[in-house]
Amino acid sequence: DVMLVHFSSVPRGAYGDLEKGRKKLKATAPKPEATAPPEPPAEVGDAPEAGSDAVILAKAFKRLDLNGDGVILEEEMAAVLKKIMPDLTASEVTTIFAAADANSDGELHYVEFASWVTREEAGAGAQ
Repeated sequence: DVMLVHFSSVPRGAYGDLEKGRKKLKATAPKPEATAPPEPPAEVGDAPEAGSDAVILAKAFKRLDLNGDGVILEEEMAAVLKKIMPDLTASEVTTIFAAADANSDGELHYVEFASWVTREEAGAGAQ
């Protein structure tokens, strides 16, 4: 599996003593299993610019993730795509979703979405 790390959310020095083998984790609430898109950081100095590709990508994912569970289902993608392109058929939506769902699990995770959207040949085949 591939893990997307949003470096501006890691506190400075968080891994400083890791190579000494003494890193102790603080008790925190359990994290949800789904990989949610990174939130644009609140601090301007550490944040990507508001119009950066990372922020635009995260906002696009959130718009498609209608129920906010951290994954996009085919039904969610269909609802958004139908608003943009009302003549889109169910078969076309299925084809688009299948192209994005790299592991074919029926859920489009943020990493899959980012990979699909930024793939160089993504625009070449849609002529």
